[in-house]
Formats: sequence, structure tokens, C-alpha cells
Amino acid sequence: MTEYYFSYGSNLSWTRMLKRCPKAKPIGAVEIKNMRLIFRGFADIEPNHSRIGVGGLWHITKSCEQALDHYEEVKTGLYRKEYLSIKIILKGQEQEISSLVYMMNSKSYAPPSEDYLTIIREGYRDFGLDPNILSQALADTIIESARNK
Repeated sequence: MTEYYFSYGSNLSWTRMLKRCPKAKPIGAVEIKNMRLIFRGFADIEPNHSRIGVGGLWHITKSCEQALDHYEEVKTGLYRKEYLSIKIILKGQEQEISSLVYMMNSKSYAPPSEDYLTIIREGYRDFGLDPNILSQALADTIIESARNK
């Protein structure tokens, strides 16, 4: 069975994602209302009523999911698997689908490394996402990090 996977971090990069999951197929850019991108050293999303989360939607196979579980360190607890309801337009009709997403277990805010950010920027270009959303996430992370010290 094919599943959907919502990526918002390094797995936005088509080059990197297809190395991890050669059978994955990019579908397109999607928006999720009331979510925002934030950084905890790595990318994460969290509820926020004044933002829209953006990312890339992929068709993945079971073997892709296993590779992603390993990459996202699910067994060690870095990320956990969740399912989000996402509205998309397929064949001209709006549909609501359930999509796998990985969310961090940590709640500490911390900016990402420049190398990691470069990979995410590449993914934003691959999916045609607005880079201002990434800039906003960095600003939000710095504010949250300072607030929680």
C-alpha cells in the first residue's frame, strides 16, 4: 500500500530523499494551517494558530517508511511518527488524506547548523516553497530560544 509522507526538513531535498527512498515519488507542495516550522537543532513542526506550515508531499512505500524511521531515529526517540489530515487536490478534486509526519520529542528550541539549513533551502527550491517561511522559522526559533533561557 502506498502512503503519503509530509516532509518539511532535510527530506524536502529531492536528491537526499531519493537516496534514502529510491521508490518515493514527490507529489507537490502542501500547506497545513495552524502549524509552524520551528527548529530544535533540527526541523520540527508544532501547532500555532497564526502560521501556515509548508512542506512537500511524497508517495512512499513500506520500505521507504522503514528507511525514514531509521533516518529520523524513531527507535532512539529523536522523532516520533504522527499522522496529519491534509487537504490536497488530486485529479481536480479536493480530497482529505492522512499523511505520515515525523515530529520531534524534544521541546527545546535551537537554531540549526548552516549545513543543515542549506539542505532545507535546496528542498524549498525543489518544491517551489516560499523561502520567507524558512526565514520566519529561524526568527521564531531565536525568539523562543531566548524566551526559554
